[in-house]
Order: sequence, then structure tokens, then C-alpha cells
Amino acid sequence: MNLKIYVAGIMSGCSFKEVKDRFYPVVNRLTEMGFLVLHPLLGKEKHYRDDTILKPTFDRPSPFTTNNAITRRDHWMVHQCDIIWMSLLGAEEKSLGCAMEIAWAYDNNKHIITLMEKDNCHKHAFITGCSDIILDNVEDGLKYLNEFSVLWKKD
Repeated sequence: MNLKIYVAGIMSGCSFKEVKDRFYPVVNRLTEMGFLVLHPLLGKEKHYRDDTILKPTFDRPSPFTTNNAITRRDHWMVHQCDIIWMSLLGAEEKSLGCAMEIAWAYDNNKHIITLMEKDNCHKHAFITGCSDIILDNVEDGLKYLNEFSVLWKKD
């Protein structure tokens, strides 16, 4: 059985290229480990230039990138997954989108892995209380998932 994992993290204020460069190495590693990976960038590559700065609200002509399309699709992806990988590493501002994804996951009994530094701006009782495990770097998160996933893999 392949577990599904939703990879999410800070996007607002970043260029599309910055977000891709942060997401895709993790997506690729998790795929290699045998996970089925969903993430907010799926199917959006052709709708953004690499220099596009992502904002918390969108006014785009594409039906794929409207506020409703983004919110409903990300909500659906959280519900489809067994595990949520939430990287808040390096956040300079609080992300309402990330907080929503954690809340949706928590409310649906998903296993939530949160990555953030000890002094991260997201350090709040609701974020830490909803997270099953909090780690401060990507490598420890991947190591944890590799060990955790052994319990679910079939021969």
C-alpha cells in the first residue's frame, strides 16, 4: 500500500521559481521513497512564469488559479492524503493558507509533520497542538518518514 502525502508550505511572497525549488526536491525524494505525492503546484506550472510573485489572493483569468479553485483543490488534496508535510521553514510572515491546511488535516485525523524552527513566526498553540511531530529540518523529516513508512509497506 502506498501512502499518499500532501506536501505544502510557504508560498505567498515567493516567486514561483523559489517555491518550485523548495517543493520539488522534497516531492522527488518522497516519490522515490514510494509515496504518492500531491502538492499545491500540481498542474499550475503553465499558468505562472518563474518570476511571478505569489500572493495570498489571486485575480487571474485562468479558471485553474482563481481563489475558489485553489482553495477547493487544496482542501480536496488534504482530504485525499494520509500524511501532511507542512514546511514552515524560513517563514518571515504567518501563512493563513498553511494554517488552514493544518486545520483541515487535523480535523480529518491526518498525520501532520510540521517543519519549523524553534523561533518560527508560526509557533502558536494551534499549530504546535495540531502537529503530530515538529522537526526543524527537511532531512530529519525525510528520515522520519522513511522509518515511519516501513510500517505500511507490503512485500
